[in-house]
Amino acid sequence: MSGQSLVDFYRDELLPRLTPAAVFGPLPRRRSGARQLRIPCPLHGGKEPNFAVHTCDLTWYCLSRCQVGGDALAFVHRQS
Repeated sequence: MSGQSLVDFYRDELLPRLTPAAVFGPLPRRRSGARQLRIPCPLHGGKEPNFAVHTCDLTWYCLSRCQVGGDALAFVHRQS
């Protein structure tokens, strides 16, 4: 990390190594070409698949009660 900001380290080194399952937990199998998966919201304990996970960049959004989204780091922060 020498000479590199924490943001740059996250973006350039850490984020590319993460998988959707490592961040969000077990995910349904994706259809070929699918870039977005829907699961029940792990933040508010939803039952319907209204939590969108974009697998290409690990961004997410709750389309239901939470009405929030972000990147992988924001998700981990909200979980703690």
